[in-house]
Amino acid sequence: MQTKIFYPSLALQPFISHYRIWRFPEPREIMSIKDFPRTMMDMVFFFEGNIELSTTENVFQSLNPCTFVGYFDRAYQICARGRLEILNIRFRPNGVYPLTKIPMQELLNSQIEMGILLKENSREWHERLVEVQDDEAKILLLENLLQELYQKSNLHHRLDYGIQQIQQNKGLISVQKLANSLNTNYKSLDRWFNKKVGVSPKRFIQLTRFKCILDEIEQAQCPDWMQIVADYDFHDQAHFIKEFKQFAGVTPTQFRTALLNISE
Repeated sequence: MQTKIFYPSLALQPFISHYRIWRFPEPREIMSIKDFPRTMMDMVFFFEGNIELSTTENVFQSLNPCTFVGYFDRAYQICARGRLEILNIRFRPNGVYPLTKIPMQELLNSQIEMGILLKENSREWHERLVEVQDDEAKILLLENLLQELYQKSNLHHRLDYGIQQIQQNKGLISVQKLANSLNTNYKSLDRWFNKKVGVSPKRFIQLTRFKCILDEIEQAQCPDWMQIVADYDFHDQAHFIKEFKQFAGVTPTQFRTALLNISE
């Protein structure tokens, strides 16, 4: 596998986390990967190969050559076929709505053809990107196309600040405290998140905490489960296991065992 990461220009940093180009030069019949809940959306351009996503056993959806992939609040499966070349834009949580003005909850646990969300001709974008051979030039072209769209939009600054608070606190903040810090009420905050982010503020907080716990388990040589329970404000170990399994589909111990098996 070959991968390159590029970071956005200053003007696009409020909206975009990074760009990534993936290449799997060796053809293969099938490659299946299990992934976990995600709190960012992707715009994906396929130049070669095919990928399918599934949140239900044996039910897969093929991605279009130009696709938006939404949030997932459950474990899902990625299935890839053939030689792959992909350009991926990873948006920040509040980065897609300013482009589309479409309620983001419609993208929860799903993917959608890019042309449905954007009035601009996504096929033309794809064709122009295919014509550019140099990776840096591809990213520059994409940045120019995106900047034209973002110039017509406005970022919701209070919502963006709220997302930053959740991420900086590793999901250890209540919805009411978040609403108070943004000088708004629970109902307004819930409406902002569902419309512009795609999930409720409570769900986004839970997903953020889960992702932080995943990172901690992956980095620890021997995770201290009771310390994680205490650090992340679970009532007890049973509560921690129940919520982890809700998102990952497996218990923390099963997840850790699978990690060790992969590393061997």
